[in-house]
Amino acid sequence: MKEKPEPRNDTKTILSVIGLVIVGALGVAVVGGMAARDDEKENRPTTRAAGTTSPAAEVVPVDYRPLKPIEPAVTEPLIEPLESSIVESVLSTEPAIQIDPSADFVKEGLAAWNERRYDAAAAYFEAEVDSRPDGRWTRYMLGLSQWKAGRADDAAASLEAATVADPTYTKAWINLSRVENDRNNFDEALSAAENAVALEPENAEALFLVGRSLANKGLGDEAVIQLEKSLALDSDQGYVRNLMGLIHLKQHRVEQALVQFEQAAVLLPSVSFVHNNLGMAHERVGNRDAAVLAYRRSAELAGESSRGADNLARLGGALDADTTEEEAISVSLLQ
Repeated sequence: MKEKPEPRNDTKTILSVIGLVIVGALGVAVVGGMAARDDEKENRPTTRAAGTTSPAAEVVPVDYRPLKPIEPAVTEPLIEPLESSIVESVLSTEPAIQIDPSADFVKEGLAAWNERRYDAAAAYFEAEVDSRPDGRWTRYMLGLSQWKAGRADDAAASLEAATVADPTYTKAWINLSRVENDRNNFDEALSAAENAVALEPENAEALFLVGRSLANKGLGDEAVIQLEKSLALDSDQGYVRNLMGLIHLKQHRVEQALVQFEQAAVLLPSVSFVHNNLGMAHERVGNRDAAVLAYRRSAELAGESSRGADNLARLGGALDADTTEEEAISVSLLQ
């Protein structure tokens, strides 16, 4: 009889196979999970600690790449800081003047005016205007002080306020015309001067300012008519004669210009530009030596940087060899 073969341990075999299958399945699951995590990592933005760099191979997807902030162009600030703007404005236009609030503003203002401390005078008169707004005279003095202090715009406003307070205030109209001429507002200057003439038709100063405003507007012939009216009332106005001389010179009436400049130089012996103008007129009519004397006087009054000094240098600075100074003076005085 044959022996039966021993039965194989099928149970062990089956268990081994099952174990291998489970292990394989677990391995697949682990690998799949890792792959899924890698895919997820590639599709979301990565966060890194500040100061670290990303690996060269890592690419941030376009959809998640942060936008670079737009930097404003470097330009000058549109608005200055408030504090600096206020300080610069005060320093450039209105020097700070300390005044005693218990002082007599009018008395202190007049004292400062007489001492030619025009900024201080303006400060005191402004304080008086603030305390008594209806005073025409204080507004007038405020305007004059501001004008002398170099604040023409403020002066025009103050003088105009004086004329509003009293439309019959001739002096305010006259000085408003002066200020407007200085500001190159010739229409306003003419209007103010004409208002003064309407109030006082025989006011020589007002007529002069009508002529000056017309001359500044380029209306020379009309200006001469008004200046002649002014001189008929007061012939000793040196500035009126100087202006008439300039108008005649500009219109090539040299002989007439020379007459006016000669008389202006007598009336205003210490005014440099009058002597320079006189020299120009002498030169135009051929009186070289008389021109040298006039330019020399102008240079003495105004210094080496003046027009008179320039004209004197242009003519050589000396009289002709055959002309004495007395002869040159006599030629000048005969004009």
